Amino acid sequence: MTGASAKALILKVLGQLLFTGYTIFLARVLAQDDYGAVMYTIALLTVISPMCLLGYDRAVLKFAVIYWVQRDYPLLIGLLRRARFVGLGCCGVLSAVALGVVSSGVLKSLTGVEEAILLALLVLPFWTWVTLNISFQRGLKRVVTALTGFYIIRPVLATVFTAAAYYYWRLTPAAVLVLLTCSLVIVMLIEAYQIRKALGLQAHGLRPRYEAEKWNDVARPLLLSSILSTVMNRADLLLVGLLLDMKAAAVYAVASRLAFIPSLVLDAVRIVISPLISQYYNEKDFRALQGHLTEASQCIFLGTAPVVVPLLLFPQFFLGWFGDSYTSGATVLILLALGQLINALAGTVQPLLGMTNHQRAMVKITVITAIFYLLLSFPLIDRFGIEGAAAATALTMAVRNIWMVLYIKRRLNIITYMKLNSIKWRDIIPTELYGGLKRLRHMNPK
Repeated sequence: MTGASAKALILKVLGQLLFTGYTIFLARVLAQDDYGAVMYTIALLTVISPMCLLGYDRAVLKFAVIYWVQRDYPLLIGLLRRARFVGLGCCGVLSAVALGVVSSGVLKSLTGVEEAILLALLVLPFWTWVTLNISFQRGLKRVVTALTGFYIIRPVLATVFTAAAYYYWRLTPAAVLVLLTCSLVIVMLIEAYQIRKALGLQAHGLRPRYEAEKWNDVARPLLLSSILSTVMNRADLLLVGLLLDMKAAAVYAVASRLAFIPSLVLDAVRIVISPLISQYYNEKDFRALQGHLTEASQCIFLGTAPVVVPLLLFPQFFLGWFGDSYTSGATVLILLALGQLINALAGTVQPLLGMTNHQRAMVKITVITAIFYLLLSFPLIDRFGIEGAAAATALTMAVRNIWMVLYIKRRLNIITYMKLNSIKWRDIIPTELYGGLKRLRHMNPK
């Protein structure tokens, strides 16, 4: 798993650096409220897209790896086609409902929100299609090709298109989102070619088979979990935009973007280990499963801790990259970075529950902690503003992860969290330094 995780991590880090560069450019060239509107729209997309897929993004990941190992190409094709049909159909329904709400004038009193919803509707079908393709390619164990389009090609194209538009025309939030849509269309075409190539001649001309009832049984609980998990990750920014304004949302979005960087290692490991969890659990090889999870927790800890410390010590320095007007989010960055550190130390709890038929427990935990977050966030945002939103997010993240860790330990007898004594320090620390530390440990103080 180490080699695959390393490749996924490199792609995720490079992709997030590229996207961070893209957002820095936007923050420099757009007015603060316009930048807030763009980032608010992207947050809406990440929340709405799982609703359109009805849990099929995670169901595809769970079943695709099984069908791929068994070389059952008819079921693979049927799974992908049904997921695409569900995704596009729901995109149409949600877009119609949202357009009706916006046209009714209910949201006119909410500054910037109405425009953000309209912009999100423009990008939604393409964003949803690309998200589904990523899950399918991960199920085929093609992690590099799955991540390259969305994480590398998309930000590069979006940056090039936006820079060219800025040079020739005046940028607006609508123009930025149109250019982002163009980059997603190109990524979508590239992914379609990659999937076709991966399936090869074996799948050409085969009649697809469907196990719709089986897929739905898995997708339904995963849908609620996926929506709640995504909402919990983006609810803070959405509430800041609703309860405060787009300028506050812009500052919060910048701090949230930086705080997200330490979680790249966790995301990279999750991408690789999710299909492995499904495979080993299906084969009932629990010893191999625990071994991979232990290795994963070590990778996450060693990759996360060195990134969190600089953010905690020098928050204003990093926020200053986006402009002087964003340095006021220092406290927000510190709180969110601490929350991400706890999230990383918990390990791969969500993929493990989702891939081992414990979806309902994951949904229960997510629902209860979501209610806890809502009860906590409204008074904190009203009293402390964006700092209150960050505090509610960090505390909820800690409660949810600790609960999942304890549930997994009790019900599955599996450890996902980081154990410092399990790290093979000799393989990490240089030989001379390791020997010196070992001798120092056994010295008797006088």
